[in-house]
Amino acid sequence: MRTALVALLALLALAPAARADDAGVFDAYVAGQPPVDKAGTAYRNAFRRYRRSESARDLRAIIRADRRLNRALAKIVPAVRGEEASSRAGERARNAALTEMRVWIAANRLQIGSLRAALAGRTGRSDRLFRRASRTFEGVIPAGKRAVRGYKAAGFTSPEGPVSDLRFNRS
Repeated sequence: MRTALVALLALLALAPAARADDAGVFDAYVAGQPPVDKAGTAYRNAFRRYRRSESARDLRAIIRADRRLNRALAKIVPAVRGEEASSRAGERARNAALTEMRVWIAANRLQIGSLRAALAGRTGRSDRLFRRASRTFEGVIPAGKRAVRGYKAAGFTSPEGPVSDLRFNRS
């Protein structure tokens, strides 16, 4: 009887610590959303300008916005990686969040290469890189949704959803 009581108390003492570790991972993930949202808004504005004028200047603005997005995402990655998840759901969410950001950065790099090739007049290369960037980006949204589902299973809810859910109206 006494052993069972000691075991129960030990489990109860560990449960809040486990949740606290998952909270650290969740907080690291959510804390980076405002800079990503601002960079996403800059990207959207640059893309809209390009659609109106189709100028080289606006292509360069898209490249700058992509780089800004990558810098914002690159700040979140070490913060999330540095936190240790304590539950299985927290670990799945952490891995999905890291995948979301890693794949997004890769897709942005490919898009930057595509835009630079277009600026240089290399349309074939530009098209190939753009298709590859589009295929790469297809993995970002599902990874973000997996991260949010994992955090929800660990007991945390993001009011803004995945980092990659740029609706541009969350300020």
